[in-house]
Amino acid sequence: MFRWLTRLLQLAGKDSISFYENLLFKRSSIVFATQFSGLALAFAVNIFLARLYGEDVYGIYSYITSWTALLSVIALFGMDDVHLVRIPSLKLNHEKNNIVRLLRWSLSVNVVSIVCVVAIFYFAINFLVGGRLFANAFFFNCSLLIIVMLTIMNNLIAFLRALDRVVWGEIIDKIIRPVLFLLLLIIFFYFANFNPVVKTILANGFGLTGLIICMLIVIIASLKKLNSSAVSSQLDFSLRPNVRYVFLNIIYTLSIRLDILMLGFFTPTLMVGHYNVAQRIGDIFLYPIAIINLSMPTLISTERHNNPGSSAASVLMRVSKNSFYQCMLIGSFFLVAGYWIMQWYGKGFTEAFPILIIFFISCLVSAITGSADVFFIMEQQEKKVIYCRLVSLTTTVIIALILIPRWNMIGAAFSSLSGNIVYCALLELFFRRKYGFFVHPFSHLQNKIT
Repeated sequence: MFRWLTRLLQLAGKDSISFYENLLFKRSSIVFATQFSGLALAFAVNIFLARLYGEDVYGIYSYITSWTALLSVIALFGMDDVHLVRIPSLKLNHEKNNIVRLLRWSLSVNVVSIVCVVAIFYFAINFLVGGRLFANAFFFNCSLLIIVMLTIMNNLIAFLRALDRVVWGEIIDKIIRPVLFLLLLIIFFYFANFNPVVKTILANGFGLTGLIICMLIVIIASLKKLNSSAVSSQLDFSLRPNVRYVFLNIIYTLSIRLDILMLGFFTPTLMVGHYNVAQRIGDIFLYPIAIINLSMPTLISTERHNNPGSSAASVLMRVSKNSFYQCMLIGSFFLVAGYWIMQWYGKGFTEAFPILIIFFISCLVSAITGSADVFFIMEQQEKKVIYCRLVSLTTTVIIALILIPRWNMIGAAFSSLSGNIVYCALLELFFRRKYGFFVHPFSHLQNKIT
């Protein structure tokens, strides 16, 4: 059976069993199964929501949650990257006390950042801005609960991943989250007598609260199992790196959400809902990259620990090869099945099917770079990623302003693709300049690195 599995993995781009032995067989296979199950649940919940309340409610809810995702990134204040960068090395050195201190410090900072973000957003929505944001001010006010809970949840899930508890983090995020949301949707539908958009927002917010409780239980159990060193290093609580991290996360979130945010300014929220469904299917194309990225911090930190002085740059060539061919296989399947899946949401949603082709092309472009952005961040070269994101974001904005008023959803998808091409091209140039080769899936690693 192992021989047949090996052949299948080689067809999917796996060129070195020894390299991915720990990453794939001990962890990523479970993560993939969890992601796949969570994907099915997430689609089922969204189909249920669209069928339950209709396209208009689903469109408004999609628009609201797009904004809350951006605002929660700001409120998180880069604590997710702090965990991913610092905790793996602390764990390898058995500095349990510093790990606990880092978690407490991050949560205390987030309490302050959440209050600031929520207060500013509330004031802006209700007293300053106009247009569609002001028209949906009541719903945005209700969504403040989501911002609070989503920020805390993202902090804790990053902490779990940094502790190398990736599987538990994925189970809570991908399995328990949609199940809780579905249960709360049903409860609010039958027992609450207020606006359906508000019902969905509250179901989301209370569901996130349940997730936080689950994560705290897992974190406490995980910390109890850690070994503690008699001597701990002096922990630096400077917020200076957070400024870079949060800035990077903001422009990253904008780069993947700006298309749908700007689409909401130029088109009815009904179309935003249609686009959101296509975007969710497009996210599936990127699953191989996402799964590998979950393990990259631990992989790179271990490489640094075991081989001091090594940049671990060779990792990216294999990651690129695996990501590219796996993304191609998954994307091809969902391109064929995409129209049929969209019909489950409702007939109107099928008008967004053509943009799946654009998302597929963008996915392959991302796969070629082999998670170079994650690598730069782990190597504390996040300035390169920030520069690439800024140029990419500027490109996306310009293209969006030109194309969305003319082509609506197609224009939004093209703006996202254009920005991603610029982003990946700049990453490749920076990597070539630093390490002497381009990352791509079309050649043997041994010819590039000894």
